[in-house]
Amino acid sequence: MKILWFSSTPSNFTAQSRGYNGGGWVSSLEPEVSSHDGVELGIAFPHSSSIGKTKVDGVTYYPMRRSRSLFVKVDRFFRISRQDRIELELCKQVIDDFKPDIIQVFGTESSFGLIANETDIPVVIHLQGLIAPSLNAWVPPGYRMLDYALRGSKNPIRIALGLRALAFNRHAATREREIMRSCKAFLGRTDWDRAFVSLYAPQAQYFKCWETLRPCFYEPGDWNPPTKPVFISTISGPLYKGHDMVLKTARTLKGSGLDGFTWKVFGIDNLRFAERKTGIRASDVGVVPAGIATAEQLRAALLSSSVYVHPSYIDNSPNSLCEAQVLGVPVVATNVGGVFSLFSADRSRCLIPANDPLMAADRIKMALTDPMSFTSNRESCLVRHSPSQIANRLVSIWHQVAATGN
Repeated sequence: MKILWFSSTPSNFTAQSRGYNGGGWVSSLEPEVSSHDGVELGIAFPHSSSIGKTKVDGVTYYPMRRSRSLFVKVDRFFRISRQDRIELELCKQVIDDFKPDIIQVFGTESSFGLIANETDIPVVIHLQGLIAPSLNAWVPPGYRMLDYALRGSKNPIRIALGLRALAFNRHAATREREIMRSCKAFLGRTDWDRAFVSLYAPQAQYFKCWETLRPCFYEPGDWNPPTKPVFISTISGPLYKGHDMVLKTARTLKGSGLDGFTWKVFGIDNLRFAERKTGIRASDVGVVPAGIATAEQLRAALLSSSVYVHPSYIDNSPNSLCEAQVLGVPVVATNVGGVFSLFSADRSRCLIPANDPLMAADRIKMALTDPMSFTSNRESCLVRHSPSQIANRLVSIWHQVAATGN
């Protein structure tokens, strides 16, 4: 069976792949699938170079070149829909060359899912983040959508880029709805993405399939909390990831008498905009932006931390949270989107409301005194993210989709 993936990241095409810190769950999944009996894998992805089709270790890579000329950049800035059509033409060229039995698209965030309208080959969409429902929580309380676009910048170019990003997100949400209407098979993991398919793609089949984690998180390791509390969060640039929630919760913890803690925030270099909006300086409340780290560095940080805190205002199944669970680290997380699907009923105390620093601080302190009540069953989490089981599940789904002609 020939399977063609369309992904926004190059998976394992190069050692310098440009995912979040060069990798992630797509690249972790690739070797499990490509080594599966009866599967021939092709992977197509946007790329800035003119490298053509390349076959490595049985996997056929299709770097789809995006021109970086000034004309194209300006055209993309003003005419997003036209660039969607250009990308779809590249996708069709790849399909014509690889001739897959099944096409799998990772995410509804890009134009790739529109290919379902352009081919008779069955298309499966692997749901990641969901743009349309996420826009409802795109900015925290007390912020405006323009805050997301402008971030307090006085640089005209940055302002223009910020406004363009805002327009692109709205375009992407409209495009996502079209993708949902056109596709007949979806992969998901949570009640949140299942509900999204039920509401916006009632014509489609929904298949449950978990995601693989980065390899080092499967390695045995013992959780050794430090004497002085250390909290870990892994977030990215968008405001909905909870930048302000970290600062407000840290201030609440200090106000409650908990002192001497450090809160390391990986994935970002600074919290300047959240500091201005909240009036809370990160350094005054023990918060340290730690930047992007390797998977190995994150693993080591988690195993020597007190609690992992996930502060997001919206999420589906954040792998950073799953990584902490697999390592046996106590977790406190906002109960948003699909996050509650990652917890068993007896671990409901791990979940807190969004934008509730009081409850977050309370549960973090509880986790310090009773860590086992905030720790998921590590063996169950390892089974949930078992690479071999996930690969087997995927192959089974592809055969079902092929058999029904979806």
